[in-house]
Amino acid sequence: MTGSGKSVCINSILASLIKNVDMRDFEMLLIDPKGVELGMYAFLPNCVNNKVLVNSEESMAGLRWLVDEMERRYDLIEEAGVRDISGYNEVTKNDPEKEFMPKLVIVIDELADLMMTAPDSVETSICRIAQKGRAAGMHLIIG
Repeated sequence: MTGSGKSVCINSILASLIKNVDMRDFEMLLIDPKGVELGMYAFLPNCVNNKVLVNSEESMAGLRWLVDEMERRYDLIEEAGVRDISGYNEVTKNDPEKEFMPKLVIVIDELADLMMTAPDSVETSICRIAQKGRAAGMHLIIG
């Protein structure tokens, strides 16, 4: 419902993350179909590609990338013989050939606007990330 505080809540969560979590420990992928709420975060070094995805093509490409990234992370976690991203980072921290994997916070403001562009594809991607993302260090915030 318009005016219920979804965007205010999202901004509060992001402000808390930025203030309380080391910026090297997480990255953000921001999707804002209306292009009015999340633009102020694009300048942060941990914002993926230093931009907020605003048009439907970029947003869909971003969601596809997230699913592929989740599968890639699962493969690395399995190869390391651990259960989740924290275990992976702990086991590989002394191996210079292994990459540190930051957690990935995915923020989607105005999901309804995004769903209007390609509902099946958006729903499938979001459901896959919601089902399997936690172990891969991927967390969804949806308004």
